[in-house]
Amino acid sequence: MKKIRSLFALVLSLLMLLSLAGCGESRALKEAESLIDAIGEVTVESGESIIAAEEAYAKLSDKEKESLKNADLLTTAREKLDVLVTEDLIKAIGEVTAESEAAVKAAEKAFADLTEQAKERVSNASALKEAREALDYELMKKAMLGVWKAETDAIDEIVESVDSYLGGYDITYADYMDSFPLAVTLELREDGTYKVSGDKASFDKVYADLRESTARYYDDLLLIALGSLLEEYGYGTFKTWEEIEAFTHETKDETILSALGMSIPELVDSIFGDEMYDSMMDSLSLEGRYSIDGNELHLSESPDSDPVSAEYQVFEFDGDVLTLTGYEGAQFLIDFPYPVEFHRQG
Repeated sequence: MKKIRSLFALVLSLLMLLSLAGCGESRALKEAESLIDAIGEVTVESGESIIAAEEAYAKLSDKEKESLKNADLLTTAREKLDVLVTEDLIKAIGEVTAESEAAVKAAEKAFADLTEQAKERVSNASALKEAREALDYELMKKAMLGVWKAETDAIDEIVESVDSYLGGYDITYADYMDSFPLAVTLELREDGTYKVSGDKASFDKVYADLRESTARYYDDLLLIALGSLLEEYGYGTFKTWEEIEAFTHETKDETILSALGMSIPELVDSIFGDEMYDSMMDSLSLEGRYSIDGNELHLSESPDSDPVSAEYQVFEFDGDVLTLTGYEGAQFLIDFPYPVEFHRQG
């Protein structure tokens, strides 16, 4: 009999424990439902109430979560809150400058964390895209500040210019000068001014080579021209200055002086003298103001004038390389062979 009573007592105890456990689950379930209902209309101020409901939901068993009647309301509330917060972060970006990077990234992260459905509900998503484009542009302008150096060769332009001006004879300036290297430094400053400067030492050397090559070129050009003229008048074929000297009974210098009214050195001075040297150096030494519009680099001719909108260098920018690919309007510096690659210094 005692054993039966003991067994009966044990069963009653188990039933009481199960009853108490059931009541505990019921209270947790009711608390979660109540917290979800308390959220109400979702605004950006609903964060605390939504978090409290989510924490209560997380404590439920899987079976209780399945029986929670307003679980979908919690999901909807969280999604709506995330959308509102994202929209506020986008609005907070304001006018984009190079200092807006943190604000843009915060808005982008919030947007990226949304579900695809929620992303479609962000009313100012296009503004975020525009802000990113504007930020990239501002960061590019900031990254372009500093000193850039280009080394280029303008020999093709010089050969084309000389040959087209003195064409008609079987001679080309390319046989007398094979390079015309130019070293140019471009500095873009934060205050909106720029400075262009050529390397004088290297330019002096290439200019001396230009004068020497031009002297040889004109020496041979005059030989060909005089030989052709004498042959045209039936005096025979003349291939060297010695042959012409023997025919004219004049020295080469005397013949050239008679033909040109000046010597070869004087002719070279008249073309590539001090005036041309100063002009070319001046074109490699400029200061003014600049502005950047898309991939257009606008430059003024002095610090006191603003850049002209219709005149600009077209450029490409890739970190440590700034490439001028062409120009619109008035030419910049001398007739550069495009593209010109400037490399960051320092």
